[in-house]
Amino acid sequence: ILSVRVAPGSPAAIEALKAKRLRVEPLDDDTSLLVVQAPPAARGFADADLALLEPLASQIVWLDLGGTQVTDAGLTRTLPKLTNLWKLSIDRTSISDRALQPLASLTRLESVNVYGTQVTDAGLKSLGQLARLRAVYAWQTQVTPEGAEALRTANTRVQVNLGAPAAPVTDATSAPTESSTAASKGKRMAQQTGVRAVRR
Repeated sequence: ILSVRVAPGSPAAIEALKAKRLRVEPLDDDTSLLVVQAPPAARGFADADLALLEPLASQIVWLDLGGTQVTDAGLTRTLPKLTNLWKLSIDRTSISDRALQPLASLTRLESVNVYGTQVTDAGLKSLGQLARLRAVYAWQTQVTPEGAEALRTANTRVQVNLGAPAAPVTDATSAPTESSTAASKGKRMAQQTGVRAVRR
């Protein structure tokens, strides 16, 4: 993604996003590509605010709106305009399959995080034509193992993370097993991978 060259984003547009308490940072040194994230202070960010992303549509490559108030209606209007989008996190929002439908046009997209949403197998099917897609984080959704496998059939290079299955409990007083401890650790690592922006 760092090979993509775009003009610098409008300082006024960047400041407008920061005024909504979003974090806006360059993806790396010597690039105009941007990472835009919603920290806890920006949880009130909603559909009416999405238009603020549009002046930076070509610069935004990593968008994390996890835990905000955005909905299907707003995202279906705005996401198709972010033509260089590379990583998207819309986890812990009220979205459904409808929000994923316009992603089929975002040919640079490699990672999608929808955990804790109402996304189903039908939503994953919308991602099947994204040749560069490599990771989908979909635990605590309505996605089934069969839906995940269907996406992997359409794109053999994608990994779909549905989280670890719950370990059976036979004794409420028993200590955590090695497998359940490992599952918890794996889930935390996946969450960090899918949500936390890092320099590349």
